[in-house]
Amino acid sequence: MSKKKNKMENVSLKLSFGVLSAVKSARPLSVVWRLLPPTPLKSVIWLTFSITFVILLHVGCAFDENEHTDTGFVPVGEWSSGFDSYKITKDTINYFMAGSEWEGMVFPDTILKGNIEKVVDFSNDSGVLIIKVTDATSNTVNKYTGIYYSEYKDSSIKISTAIGPAPDYTPVEADNLIEALSLFTVDNSSTHVSMWGTYTK
Repeated sequence: MSKKKNKMENVSLKLSFGVLSAVKSARPLSVVWRLLPPTPLKSVIWLTFSITFVILLHVGCAFDENEHTDTGFVPVGEWSSGFDSYKITKDTINYFMAGSEWEGMVFPDTILKGNIEKVVDFSNDSGVLIIKVTDATSNTVNKYTGIYYSEYKDSSIKISTAIGPAPDYTPVEADNLIEALSLFTVDNSSTHVSMWGTYTK
């Protein structure tokens, strides 16, 4: 009984010394593990570690599954700001702003029409509609551009067509859909949007 007690005390002292040494020198836990003799205690520790690892792995996967999922949502509706409007269906976009006159200068109607080729919805009720232009005042027909939206609600939304920086504010366009998908993204939205328009139904 005395030998068994002495043996357990030696194991305890060896384990304590190993843990203390590893902490002081900031060594990996594998250093402490190698100091443990082959005892039932080592098996229990290994089993506990394995179960904990599996649980943490499962929790990590659960978090990944709960991340935002792109549903391809389209903010369908006739959205108007009072001086311009977007008519959005599941398949098309029709933008219109009436012409005006200012200090003797006449500005014609502004239009942008296109077929929706791809929809990417971001988190926080925002996204981008990638369209192939069919008719436009400034954009190029048969090229692709992005219509960004944010803060979508049932009766209100913010919308902006992708344009370049001041002072030119030229339309941002892509030659094909693959290029458009890499161009009109959530990361580029702040670059392509100089000002949001607020619209209601």
